[in-house]
Amino acid sequence: EAQAKWKQLNFNAIQQEFESLNKLTGYGDDEASNAAIATMNTEIALASFYAQEPFDYYVQNFPGGLPDTNLSTLDASMPNLPIRRTLEKIANACEKYNTSCAGLRQVIQEDLTLFNVDMPVYHQRISEAIGEYPAESWIPFLRSHVIKGWAPVLGNQFETVLLKS
Repeated sequence: EAQAKWKQLNFNAIQQEFESLNKLTGYGDDEASNAAIATMNTEIALASFYAQEPFDYYVQNFPGGLPDTNLSTLDASMPNLPIRRTLEKIANACEKYNTSCAGLRQVIQEDLTLFNVDMPVYHQRISEAIGEYPAESWIPFLRSHVIKGWAPVLGNQFETVLLKS
């Protein structure tokens, strides 16, 4: 019972943190509260994806770690995660920084088996969720985390919220 009470207190503190951060960016009370609730609902879903990861299976069957894979396999198993597109954009931007990124281009073009994905079930579930839910449903979660991530440079009020929780 004490552990359940602690979890609820922790949950409430995190939700309050997100609500306070959203208020500081101009959201009204109701809008900040709704954004915090939506953020926490997304957090719960992501945590459930993590809980589905078969860690014991990996340890027993892959003692040296999960096998490497290639982009085609990643594209097929996680179609809503823009892994290939992100790597292509990085490769295309290399010239701006006076580097060729020939190795990265080769990995993309030749579909080399060089990627090791930690927690593949978790990432597959995230990919499914991205495809299942409309983009608008991710906004509160992403907004809350961007604000939290930048809080230390946004000013004392934002930092104070982080220090309280």
